[in-house]
Amino acid sequence: MIRPGSVLQALSALIIGLSSHSAAAPDPAEGDIRLIQDGQRLVISDVFTVSSAGIYETRLTVSKAGQSGKISSTQGRKVSATAGESVEGNRIAVSVQKGDRIEAELVVRLGSSEVLHQQRVLIIQDTPTTATPDQSNSGQSHL
Repeated sequence: MIRPGSVLQALSALIIGLSSHSAAAPDPAEGDIRLIQDGQRLVISDVFTVSSAGIYETRLTVSKAGQSGKISSTQGRKVSATAGESVEGNRIAVSVQKGDRIEAELVVRLGSSEVLHQQRVLIIQDTPTTATPDQSNSGQSHL
């Protein structure tokens, strides 16, 4: 025979056990993928600001497709950050030419929870050469 008190105790123990194993999801982070072109070189980097302290795992994946072929590169690291801290994560540089399609994806995790996921796509329209000063106008640079 089952005693009513023992059933309530078992249910209470189960509820307490389940609640102690389910942690609240961490607050999301804010961030961005930066794309900086210098002639035929494109630097892709990430920066993010965390809302709670912890050890964050970042992964930046970049793929390029164009007439010169296809490449893919992934960079990741773990970084310790305090609440409100801005973190510069990863940096990948690729050579580009007109018409190349660049795809970048950033994933930031705190433990097993994803706190930031961003994607950017860029089509290279032009690969300007480095500007030189205009010698006919008193050495002033015109870009």
